[in-house]
Amino acid sequence: SDDFAVEVRQYVNGESSSQRRHTAIVTWYPTAEMDDRGRATKRRGELLLSSDAVVTVRDAFRIGDDLVQVEAVDARQDGALLVRITQTLPETRGAKPVRAADI
Repeated sequence: SDDFAVEVRQYVNGESSSQRRHTAIVTWYPTAEMDDRGRATKRRGELLLSSDAVVTVRDAFRIGDDLVQVEAVDARQDGALLVRITQTLPETRGAKPVRAADI
């Protein structure tokens, strides 16, 4: 965990009462707007876990301060489990103020 890996917390079935800790390598992809109005963005990435980890699409992970959902779990390969994750980041993009007087 000194070089690339970080400690992540898994919430089994999305419940905070059932947690597991893992060491994972996290890879984030560039964010993309979720809708045409630009009110939210979707951040996607991958977690590389040891192959003995048990993960389902109902689980959630906390990576530092970020809470992410499991989007897909790939087949185990070469002693590792690849978990695809997603996070929705709400954004408030300000609108121009509307003037009611003195136009």
